[in-house]
Amino acid sequence: MIHNDVTEHCPQGSMASGKKCVFVLLVLLSIAGATLVNEKVATSIDLSTHIAIVKSSVDLRNSGSTSVKSFQYAIEPSLSDNFAFISATVDDNELNVVEDKKENSKEGRFFQISLSTALEAGKTVTVDISVHLVHAIEPFPKQIGQNDKQLVRFVCSAYYYSKYSTVTQTTTFALPTSTPESYTKAKPVTMQDKNIVYGPYEDTNPLSTKMVTVHFENNSPFLTVLEVDRLIEVSHWGNIAVEEQVRVRHNGAELKGAFSRFDYQRNPQSGQAAVKSFKTILPAAARDVYYRDEIGNISTSNLREDAEAVEVELRPRFPLFGGWQTQYTLGYNIPSYEYLYRSGNQYSLKMRFVDHIYDDQVIDQITVRVILPEGAKNIKLKSPYHIEEKKRVLHYTYLDVTGRPVVTATKRNLIEQHIQDFELDYDFESYLMLMEPLLVTGALYIFFITVIIIVRLDFTISQDKSELARQRASAITDIIAAATNERIQLVSTAENTIESAKQSKQTSKLQKETKSLSEKWKQIGDKIDTEAANLAQDSPETVGKVKEIQAKSAALLKALEASIALATRAINGSIDINKYDKEEKGLSEDRRKLIRTIQDMVNGL
Repeated sequence: MIHNDVTEHCPQGSMASGKKCVFVLLVLLSIAGATLVNEKVATSIDLSTHIAIVKSSVDLRNSGSTSVKSFQYAIEPSLSDNFAFISATVDDNELNVVEDKKENSKEGRFFQISLSTALEAGKTVTVDISVHLVHAIEPFPKQIGQNDKQLVRFVCSAYYYSKYSTVTQTTTFALPTSTPESYTKAKPVTMQDKNIVYGPYEDTNPLSTKMVTVHFENNSPFLTVLEVDRLIEVSHWGNIAVEEQVRVRHNGAELKGAFSRFDYQRNPQSGQAAVKSFKTILPAAARDVYYRDEIGNISTSNLREDAEAVEVELRPRFPLFGGWQTQYTLGYNIPSYEYLYRSGNQYSLKMRFVDHIYDDQVIDQITVRVILPEGAKNIKLKSPYHIEEKKRVLHYTYLDVTGRPVVTATKRNLIEQHIQDFELDYDFESYLMLMEPLLVTGALYIFFITVIIIVRLDFTISQDKSELARQRASAITDIIAAATNERIQLVSTAENTIESAKQSKQTSKLQKETKSLSEKWKQIGDKIDTEAANLAQDSPETVGKVKEIQAKSAALLKALEASIALATRAINGSIDINKYDKEEKGLSEDRRKLIRTIQDMVNGL
């Protein structure tokens, strides 16, 4: 095709742009001297599923004077919005196909197909072109009963829609049934088994159309994925997490009336076009697969692993009839070493842009978000087909500081042929992998230091008087308790002295011990009285308890002095030894009782 405005293809400002301009001029000049003609066209339209597959075998002849390196393929205006995928081959060799958006208009949608070798003047080449159309087959009628068959309608041109004239052509509609409801009787037309053949037509002009309608039965599930939100989270610690939020709808004839589960289970013909389950194919390395919806885990799914893939049979909570839809979440993990490639600090992620969700899948809209590790830079996205990349944002999660870059891309009208790998290249410094462990270590260190500071220091601005009084009283009672325990130790020492004097028969030791005991006992008593006086202001109720301890201590001293006197008499022989043992036993028991009582009173301070 000759472009009227060459400057559109010749940007200025660089040597590369100049070379591109020269190339475009050469191509346009070659096309200007060439006249392409569709010598023979055989078109086959497969309508057996909900995707219309148009395959055209075109004998393209160059009737001009110069060679041609490319030609244009057109999609008629009525089907432009239904386009999903196109491919072209010559002798099974794939050709490069690029949509010519500047040529798109009310006349249709146009694609530039580059030939592998230039088509010389007077020569002919056979090009096989395959186009997939979605939502072109529509239910008719729009509503059916639960036990009714699903009828659909397809409308298109019986002519091969082209910008070039066509010498001879035929169009064949391949149906899933040999008894269509109706079809346009545009002669010449014949019905051959399950095929409706229009043509041959001779000498049709460029961009000519001859609209025909085919009405037939098609009970294949018209399942459509309305929206997919595909999240890929890349970790350099060995894992890639994939999660998909999928919303599917049955775009076939809507169910008329109420749904009867009894009829559905009893009658095999009930809900012929309903979707009971579908099979999703995941990568062979997929593990930790989960399938759930807003209610929770859906346990009716089945998973089967083999060497090439992981098959997951997804069964919704209810069969999907026309107009019904459901939403679910499917996720899994895959090892990063199978999809992430590294060369120094350069990384390349190669993964599917979309997974196989079900057979003959149609996806209206997909959004793919790839979350890269924090610190990734120089990010470049490469796709095998045209996608729309959105503005990059940052994603924050645990231990992130600067945020993880998120690459987002969208595309409409995807089918199984779009299950291809994209490539995402980026740079990442290896030392950044230590950032999160260091953050955890630093956070724990700061936490423990903070706890130590809080526990050890008093940050109160003013002190509580009652608390100070309690602390002083506690300190004083500790002193009184220590003094009382010292008295009890004196009792033990005195008893040992009595035993020693009895064995040595020397009363002088007892007299000396009695004097020393009285002095120490008095000193301790004075100390306790002094502390008790200091305690009167802070804890008056404790003073009374201290006085009771002093009284019991006096009784204890009296019992001890009685034992010393009794031992002196026994040594002098003024008392019988049996009587001494009896009286000493009573005095000893009294002292033990007094000591226990005093200790209990001290513990109760």
